Amino acid sequence: MINEPIGEPLKIIISYDKLWEKMKERKLNKYQLRLQVPISSSSISKLTKNEPLTPKVIAKLCKFFNCAEKDILDIDFY
Repeated sequence: MINEPIGEPLKIIISYDKLWEKMKERKLNKYQLRLQVPISSSSISKLTKNEPLTPKVIAKLCKFFNCAEKDILDIDFY
């Protein structure tokens, strides 16, 4: 079949380590970030667990830090 998957599904690993470094440079904690961006507490929870965020939240973070996505997150595929 044409739509049949090949092999095992891709595993996506996300890391927000670069975001934590930017926050450290600005001396921001998670609560301050949540209020200043603004983003929800569930988005902060996802950040903490290295879970995917919506493009809208990523855009807000990039605008706040005046950077590109690659400057706040890493994505690896396995």
